[in-house]
Amino acid sequence: MDPFENEQISDSELDGLLSEWKIPPPSARLRSMVFAHGERPWWKWIWTGSIRIPVPVAIVLAIAVAFGVWKATYVERPSELRPVAELRLRIIRNQHARN
Repeated sequence: MDPFENEQISDSELDGLLSEWKIPPPSARLRSMVFAHGERPWWKWIWTGSIRIPVPVAIVLAIAVAFGVWKATYVERPSELRPVAELRLRIIRNQHARN
């Protein structure tokens, strides 16, 4: 049972206890998890790092990149079809009719 569980402590007494309290040092595991990224070179981050962005922004960026690649690689090919100088229609009704 905690010795202060049934006692009423005033704010001034709590302030005094708080000022006496010593903060324990962080564990080595916590320090390595928090500060691990600063110890490795920047060029390793390029291969293993990540940037968190919202999904809608990622979708818009992917569409923009795909459109840019398409526009950059799209080559309008000249058509071999030419406009007709004079249009002569021939209507074929059946095999035995004269045209």
